[in-house]
Amino acid sequence: MKPRAIGCRVLIQPEIVPEKFGSIYKPTDARNREQAAAIRGTVLGIGPRCNPDYTEGLKVGDRAFYARYAGFRCDEDDPNSPILVNDEDICGVDDESREEEQSQIHFSGFVTEQASGKM
Repeated sequence: MKPRAIGCRVLIQPEIVPEKFGSIYKPTDARNREQAAAIRGTVLGIGPRCNPDYTEGLKVGDRAFYARYAGFRCDEDDPNSPILVNDEDICGVDDESREEEQSQIHFSGFVTEQASGKM
């Protein structure tokens, strides 16, 4: 099943909760609770009727913050499945992910120019 955001919904892949804390493994139940309470994830899709006031500057691939326990899981049995949240539950965008992406694009362009001898 491949979910798709429709209406005023945003499809988000929550960040995966690590299995270990240092060298100690977390119990599965505790990891599932932490995963359900995740507040940051990667945007996979934006519905066509999302309000621009709530999703201003949001695009696919951004890391977004959303309200805790917002939305619902696409597959209830899989704690790592994407979730669908209302556009008004988006609280913000992680600008560090954009800066990293832009620096990688700039760096790859620099390498290309340097390799081609245009410098």
